[in-house]
Amino acid sequence: AQYIEEAIESVENQTYKNIEYFVVDDGSTDETHHLFNKLEKKYPHIKFEKYTENRGHIRFSETVDKAKGKYICWLSSDDWFLPEKIEKQVALFEKLPDDFGVVYSAGLRYFTDSKEYVAPRTNQMMKRGSILKELLTEPFFIYPISPMIRRECFSFYRFSENYRAEGEAIFFKIAMRYKFDYVDETLVVMRDHSSNIGKDIKVMLADNIRYRKELFEHPDFQQ
Repeated sequence: AQYIEEAIESVENQTYKNIEYFVVDDGSTDETHHLFNKLEKKYPHIKFEKYTENRGHIRFSETVDKAKGKYICWLSSDDWFLPEKIEKQVALFEKLPDDFGVVYSAGLRYFTDSKEYVAPRTNQMMKRGSILKELLTEPFFIYPISPMIRRECFSFYRFSENYRAEGEAIFFKIAMRYKFDYVDETLVVMRDHSSNIGKDIKVMLADNIRYRKELFEHPDFQQ
């Protein structure tokens, strides 16, 4: 609840204005649910959706089905976009062939305790083209909230119902069919705080092993 309006404002302040924006409360247990009443009045053009049951990234797939746009981005409620994020990614996407499914970018990590901004090492390791092998074998990953994704990618690859938060593993699947490109600039900020889901290292490790096992068994991976 304490971060969500800052996230919303970061989308509202984009230099690119043709945005369809869904804000989804996936069964929150803090004050977010109550805060929605105020936010709906303040931002009447945004589509607010409230649920009592938490289903994780399945809500994202459901929301993509409702969206009308050619490109899709997602933003966690405790993170934010920098103002030119969408404009610069759309501009690059419009120059690319249709076999490019993802345009991502560099990002920053903001540590709430120390109020420091840190650029992760992966900013210096971004890859273009067919990058599935690099995603699986190199110490490099797609900065999670940075991508803009061609909507049609979700016609082939959905978030799995086997995980509460599949996270960056969705890009493994997309990379089996589509190429990737990036804007070599910092366009997003992720907030590091005590409640980040990624801090549960044991759960993350177990899920990552399962992601890869399922990926290796996927028919598109076998090709």
